[in-house]
Amino acid sequence: MGSACFSLLSPSRREAARGELRSTAGQAKACATSISVILALALAAAGAPLDKKDVEYSRPGGKPVLLDLHIPDGPGPFPAAILVHGGGFDEGSKSTNVRPLFDVLANAGFAWFSIDYRLAPEFRFPQANDDLNSAIRWVKANAAAPEMQHWKAEMIACWLTKTLKL
Repeated sequence: MGSACFSLLSPSRREAARGELRSTAGQAKACATSISVILALALAAAGAPLDKKDVEYSRPGGKPVLLDLHIPDGPGPFPAAILVHGGGFDEGSKSTNVRPLFDVLANAGFAWFSIDYRLAPEFRFPQANDDLNSAIRWVKANAAAPEMQHWKAEMIACWLTKTLKL
């Protein structure tokens, strides 16, 4: 809707229309991300395992929350693990704290998803928990897509790791 069209609306309707446009833009970005993952997973079914970094699984308050994923070679479906790094909710990352599990799970035939979540002190409880729930929903939603039956939504496990602070 162009700015000329906005001027024809009352102030309250104008703000509502802007909110709908922002919401639609966010949904389009999430859809584009899902489509890129679907295409990548379809290519993975053709041969080699798929490893993808920095896939957006949520965007609370406009801040992208990312995951890395690994899908084994083959037709699947595979059991899936969501890896949640430790760090006391104020440090750590999806690519460092849980790295020792990557090869173990891949060699055991698991699809795995290593997630980041919003960290303190910028974010507070229950926001990290909300991010974990969003990741679980994202993994389940992408497992249900008909063009990619690579992991079973009912075979998802979450691993929480702990980092000792000395």
